[in-house]
Amino acid sequence: MIRRPEAAAEALTMFTALLFLTGGVFRLVGSLVARGPQFGWALLQGAFDLLLGILVLASWPSSSKWVIGTFFSLALLFDGLGLIATGFGGRRIVGMVSEQLTAEGDRRNESDDAAGIPVQPE
Repeated sequence: MIRRPEAAAEALTMFTALLFLTGGVFRLVGSLVARGPQFGWALLQGAFDLLLGILVLASWPSSSKWVIGTFFSLALLFDGLGLIATGFGGRRIVGMVSEQLTAEGDRRNESDDAAGIPVQPE
């Protein structure tokens, strides 16, 4: 990398293209197979990574001077947005579960009151 930085940049750019292509394919297939609460975000991330990989390969090796920084920053941006969306979805699921547990606890306390069983504080 020190002797031939241009060749190193070209090799890293090719590695980046292959990384985006394989990552995009796996995300697309994974989002289609395991349809979770954030199906759309995972599908968008996979399509975006696949598109970035194709763009890198289309202009390789002339684009090795700017591709690495630009595309990694865009990929990190979309990864961060996907993680934020996953966090919001997880928080919504936790809220639904806690509401259900509260409702079950209220029903249990009502049935215990009707049966004359003293309710112990938790």
